[in-house]
Amino acid sequence: MNEPVGTLQSDSIGVAIKLDMLRLLYSGLPLAIISNALVAAAITPILWTSGKSGAALLWLAMLSLVLFFRHATAIGWRKLTLNTVNHDAWLFRFRLGAVATGLAWGACSILLFPENDVESQLFLAFVLTALMAGAMSSLAVDRISLVGYAVPMLLPMNVELFLLNSGLSWATFVAMGAFAAFMFVSASRFSAAEQGNIRLRHEMGKRANMLKRYEFIVNTVSDMMSVVNRSRCYEAVNDSWCSKVGRSRKEVVGQATEDVWGSPLHVDAEMDRCFAEGVEVSVQTTLELPNAGTRECIITCYPFEQMPGDVSHVVIVTRDITELAESQRELVQARDAAEGASRAKSEFLASMSHELRTPLNAILGFSQLFEMDTQLPDETRECSREIERAGQHLLALIDDVIDLARIEAGKLELNLEPVSVRAVVSESLSLIVPIARKHHIRVIDECSESTNVIVHADNVRLNQTLLNLLSNAVKYNRDAGSVRLSSHVDDGRIRINITDTGLGIPAASQNRIFNAFDRLGAERGKMEGTGIGLVITRRIVEAMGGDIGFSSVEGKGSTFWVEFPIAEGAELSVNTPDSARETPTVTRQGEALVVLLVEDNEVNRLVIQKLFAAHFEVTLLEAETAEVGIELARSESPDLILMDINLPGMDGYQALEVLKSDPDTEQIKVVALSANAMLGDDAKGLAAGFDDYLTKPIKIQSLFNVVDGIIPK
Repeated sequence: MNEPVGTLQSDSIGVAIKLDMLRLLYSGLPLAIISNALVAAAITPILWTSGKSGAALLWLAMLSLVLFFRHATAIGWRKLTLNTVNHDAWLFRFRLGAVATGLAWGACSILLFPENDVESQLFLAFVLTALMAGAMSSLAVDRISLVGYAVPMLLPMNVELFLLNSGLSWATFVAMGAFAAFMFVSASRFSAAEQGNIRLRHEMGKRANMLKRYEFIVNTVSDMMSVVNRSRCYEAVNDSWCSKVGRSRKEVVGQATEDVWGSPLHVDAEMDRCFAEGVEVSVQTTLELPNAGTRECIITCYPFEQMPGDVSHVVIVTRDITELAESQRELVQARDAAEGASRAKSEFLASMSHELRTPLNAILGFSQLFEMDTQLPDETRECSREIERAGQHLLALIDDVIDLARIEAGKLELNLEPVSVRAVVSESLSLIVPIARKHHIRVIDECSESTNVIVHADNVRLNQTLLNLLSNAVKYNRDAGSVRLSSHVDDGRIRINITDTGLGIPAASQNRIFNAFDRLGAERGKMEGTGIGLVITRRIVEAMGGDIGFSSVEGKGSTFWVEFPIAEGAELSVNTPDSARETPTVTRQGEALVVLLVEDNEVNRLVIQKLFAAHFEVTLLEAETAEVGIELARSESPDLILMDINLPGMDGYQALEVLKSDPDTEQIKVVALSANAMLGDDAKGLAAGFDDYLTKPIKIQSLFNVVDGIIPK
């Protein structure tokens, strides 16, 4: 495949060039040592006759030390592992040896120069010049080594010739200088050429390796890939193409596409556009592949520009999507089936609305009549209010389920009209403040004059939206916390923010906040709910043309917001808020005997409270959690503990284990009071150590029998 080669890394090439230069320098070192030794052995007898035998011995010793150093360096180089070479250190050693050799030969001109023997002078000049010329081939790759060798070797000889002050010596001086200059110029060119060759060789090798790597990558992909030139001939194909088409590269490369396939390509038109316009073009089609059969494919043509603006080749990538297309068809069928089932479920729930509301109407109606009847005892009226509250809660749950069913079925009806935001906010606050006060939550209204605007919305649904967000802010708040309501207008839209001081939502759970029936773990706590309120709220807000969102920091609280476009110039539609009723408080009576009730449900606690008040003279202690119940058991030492099993945090079995393991509480009678009424649950409870096991709904006579057997009247 033809691929553009990326920029080579200059650092790696520089290191490789240094290594090659060192190889060349050190490869010629043994021959240089031998040649220097032979030349020294040849000229010493000739110069010995000049009467400088002592100087000759000194010079031979000097040259021998230098050659020995270079020989030791060459041996050290051969023992190296090349991938651990310190290039600069070994280059310095070589240059040091070259300079030392040049100095030694320069000392020869000083110590052994034949002052009165012209022939010997010419002979010595010839020898030194020949040595420099011989060193050119091995030292030219490193100019510093060459200069360090040649200059100290020739300079003393030229000085000696110049000082002789004779015609022949000056002629020899000029000739040596000209020859040296010529050799230096030649060496410089040779060095540049040699280093260029080294760089070019490494770059070509690296490019070849890169091309080989790219070819390997292209041949490992499962997509069919080919390159076509302007003559519509194949220039390259990958292994996948050859495998599925059943043709080898030799059979295909250089052949026209029409000859290979026996007909024009499926993407001839797209390929023409790719060549003409230089744009990427894709098409989905069905191919008959000799070795793969009928396959559904996406064929993409990519333009390749050899020169800017000139598309010389088109790379054709054919991706087999047969299995993917089949999976998509199956997913569509599954989605349609799921949507049909969901619609059927939604229609069923909607049709049940009447049947569910009918009995609730009687329950709520009679409970209100009992509450209004002033002739009934206060306790009876209080119980009727609890019946009404429970019925209202059940009705709210049914309404939520029905709303969700209507939304999913696409049958949510909205009466969009101009609505005053300030009026809806006031109505929502009037309903939520009493509930918040009961939970010791402050509600702070910081809505500015910006709420004196009109939006197109369903008044009832907008009120439902704010109430749901406000009630959640109260429900999931911390003790003595606050709920802050604020608003602002920006770019023709009003945003209402509801900020609480609760525990916040963990970051890992925030993407689930609008999932139906997902309460993010709150289902194990004491908070009532189904987990569909926010889902309904979002669907309602979006259906009215608004937006909803939130931000939350775990441990600090959350802010939920809704945003609607402002309707300019519309008439107000204001609803008068209903007054809210305060939930009655519960008073307890206390007598001599002490009973501890560990129960997280307030209504269940009230039922037990009324039963004990009517039939036993006891002091009833109450705890909403097992942890609080254990502390009360240790501090108050009750005669009997009625223990719920499913408690937030520590459950009833864990609490029983703690109580029985504590010497201060191990003698207290503990009776399980649980909604776990499956076969074997009572035996499991008795085996765990409970003195008795009662199931909900409570049979009053069973409770009486247990208490009579444990606490005398």
